[in-house]
Amino acid sequence: MPRQLRKGDAFPLDYNALLRAPRIEHAVYLFWSKSKACFVYIGKTDRTLPKRLRDHWLDCHNPTLRAWILYEPDDLIVCYIACPASVLPKLERRSIRRLDPIANKDYKV
Repeated sequence: MPRQLRKGDAFPLDYNALLRAPRIEHAVYLFWSKSKACFVYIGKTDRTLPKRLRDHWLDCHNPTLRAWILYEPDDLIVCYIACPASVLPKLERRSIRRLDPIANKDYKV
């Protein structure tokens, strides 16, 4: 898990934890694989974090992330970085380029 994240900025992936996630409205969130020690997916939300993560849990359209959520949920940690709405797109793109998550296809140029 990235060293710059503080304790409390991450939680295990399970449905109850998702519902108890901080009600932050603007954040970049990252799915981290404990076993592979890599980022699986990075996204942004301008809704509350629990609502966006619930979307992934119930109806994920990304096939790679969906497989991870269905078959290896205990392996995933959700990290998040709260930020102003104006910074979201840039922070998401920069994070995807630098961290190269395996399930993201956009911004890998």
